[in-house]
Amino acid sequence: MKAKKVAKTCGLHAPLLVAHPEHIQRCFFIARKIFGKSTTVWFDANAPTGWFDSKSVQPWTRGPNVWLIYEMLARIHHRLHGWM
Repeated sequence: MKAKKVAKTCGLHAPLLVAHPEHIQRCFFIARKIFGKSTTVWFDANAPTGWFDSKSVQPWTRGPNVWLIYEMLARIHHRLHGWM
């Protein structure tokens, strides 16, 4: 409901919720590709900051360095498919 309220004040009606703040950059580029420059980025400053889990079954979510490599590869993949 909070996201819908924020979206409404920006003249939007269908917000996209992104649970992990490290996804915001990728979502920004994809949204810009789809919607042009009329994208809005908003985040909850009170959200927890411990986003990485050293015991995660997904290696790219275990720490910021591996995440960065994963994201760079994802961006290449998205560009090759025309998503960015």
